[in-house]
Amino acid sequence: MTRLILREGARWARAVATPLAVQLVVVVAPVVLQNEVRRLGTDRALSLGWLAAVIASLVWLATSATRAAIQPAGDRRAFVRVQELRVLSGLPHHALLCILRTVWSTAAGQRADAVDVRTGAVIDLWLADASLPPGSYALVKFTDRSSVLVDAVPPGLVLAARRHTRREGVRHHERSGRKRRAAARVIRTAETLLR
Repeated sequence: MTRLILREGARWARAVATPLAVQLVVVVAPVVLQNEVRRLGTDRALSLGWLAAVIASLVWLATSATRAAIQPAGDRRAFVRVQELRVLSGLPHHALLCILRTVWSTAAGQRADAVDVRTGAVIDLWLADASLPPGSYALVKFTDRSSVLVDAVPPGLVLAARRHTRREGVRHHERSGRKRRAAARVIRTAETLLR
């Protein structure tokens, strides 16, 4: 549980540290630079600029905190979506491919190098009516002479699914550690009773 709390704390700190620092600078700067502000006089533009900076930094802080709060749910949805594609790749003549690079692209489609996620085989393929960036997952159905793009997941969702997998791995590790410690306590108690 400690690792999970530390990771979540670090994630929140990364999300809100910069906007919080800007907010602090905007609020504290007039107090620290009080003499310089007085020399400028009571300039309406200066006070409106300061107020706009305070509001902008507050909006930035609120947006960053909201994004950090909803990220785990988005990561979970991305994980479920990628898992659905993995299941569908088990159908006959289907494969889940990770696009490595685009060899060339036209308005008609894209020639790309890809790797099969399940087998690791590298494939050179043509995707009609597609333009997928490197790192995308593509569910492809192979017919006799061509390949048809069935569904695709952009690289951002793939990374979100990986974040969810890492987070769940930490949770699983913590749960199994608690179970091992509880089992060890039971064994120690039984050994002391038998002595």
